[in-house]
Amino acid sequence: MLAQRRATRLGAFGGMLVAGFAALPLAAVFAAEPDPADGPTEKGRAAILRGRVTDEGGAPLADVRVRAAIPAIDMRFVDVGRGLVDGPQVPCKLMETRTDANGSYRLEIPGITGPTKVSLDAMTPGYRRLVGTLMSGGDPRTFDVKPGAEVEASLKLKPSLYFRGTVVDEQGKPISGASVSANASYVTVSGGIERTATGRDGSFELFCYSEKLPDIGQGAGRGLVYFIHPDYVHGQIDNIYTVALKDRESLRIVLRTGYKVTGTVLGRTGKPVPHAMVMAGRKDLGHERSTQTDANGKFVLRGLSGGPSVLKARSLEFKQKAEVPMALDGDRVELVVRLKPIVVPGGVKTYSVLDMKLADVTPALKSAYDLWNDRGAFILDPGPNPGRLKIGDITEGDVFWMVGNQRIGSVREFVDRLLAEPGVQIAGERRIRVVYSYVRVDGEGNNTQYIRFTDDEREQLKELADRLAADSP
Repeated sequence: MLAQRRATRLGAFGGMLVAGFAALPLAAVFAAEPDPADGPTEKGRAAILRGRVTDEGGAPLADVRVRAAIPAIDMRFVDVGRGLVDGPQVPCKLMETRTDANGSYRLEIPGITGPTKVSLDAMTPGYRRLVGTLMSGGDPRTFDVKPGAEVEASLKLKPSLYFRGTVVDEQGKPISGASVSANASYVTVSGGIERTATGRDGSFELFCYSEKLPDIGQGAGRGLVYFIHPDYVHGQIDNIYTVALKDRESLRIVLRTGYKVTGTVLGRTGKPVPHAMVMAGRKDLGHERSTQTDANGKFVLRGLSGGPSVLKARSLEFKQKAEVPMALDGDRVELVVRLKPIVVPGGVKTYSVLDMKLADVTPALKSAYDLWNDRGAFILDPGPNPGRLKIGDITEGDVFWMVGNQRIGSVREFVDRLLAEPGVQIAGERRIRVVYSYVRVDGEGNNTQYIRFTDDEREQLKELADRLAADSP
């Protein structure tokens, strides 16, 4: 999940994290209890997951936390015990147990009525989480279980670094529910390592930093960790690899309260605009905070740092936006933000690609939508059913800028690379890596996904590629 680096707030996962977990010695359900309508869940009908957790040499690992999600989800985005971290995923139950002195564990899964796919994660200090890092694409482990049957699920963990710390406010009080985003940062790109959140006592743990970051030809790289909470100014560790060994389990992160901005967003006719996106931050740092207006057009932004700042608001629904410069040296309340029409340049040439309406990024489009991509394939319309592509919640304003490991600068290059890439096999399907930039209420950044399409659609792409080649000078 390498992404183009920007001087801006971390957005890919901020704002959707939940509080951390309290360790329990026995298996426990953290989500909702089974629906009584499912009928009795006798012990004899429970599915059983059992196995051993060892290191790469086969030595047993004791007191490892083994976590299961039922039904299976991407465990890289599950917070430590309380629920989902990022993105819309299917509702699930989370269960957890620990290995004994011999590395063995046993997990009973009640309440299922038929064959069910379960995903597993495992973690312990000194070893990487079983599910792997974000930038590597993860290492998903899923198992098929059914009522009354046992399934062997033995696991191996790889050695890794371990960090533990606490996030507090300026008075030293713990901050719960702060998102923790661990990344590998290079000269021009960055990649996700791990996502988690602080618990009720402000504590957090990181398991997935390797002894050395992967070499991508841009130097050693840094272990850059962001700490984000909606009520505080963002904090960060510039390079976790420089933390002394003796301090790696006693990190202390202090988040400042900062300033607050409140106001109302009005449309060009003077009426309040509901569900408009509002972003604010330092001019030299990019957006620090984002929110959405309520039904009356009201908004509140907290945790803003001082200095020359800018507030932006936009409504794609009404095709309107605004930008308000500010010099923040205190709270700003009851600000009135008036939107103006987004002027989409005429004569934009569009192309239908996999049911999406795409256009080449131009200076005019970049200005109209406040893009930070100079080149790429711009999404004007994601189409009637973008979910079938399995590349996340794409929307108007997103920009494809990479296919496979190559930059693309136009719709033609996007189509050509989709046809040229060999792709990878994921869940029995051939998929191709794509990267697109996005801006959402809950953050902004780049999203790496693996697109899929049918053989018939591949033929359509070939026909489009031929037409684009014929039209080229």
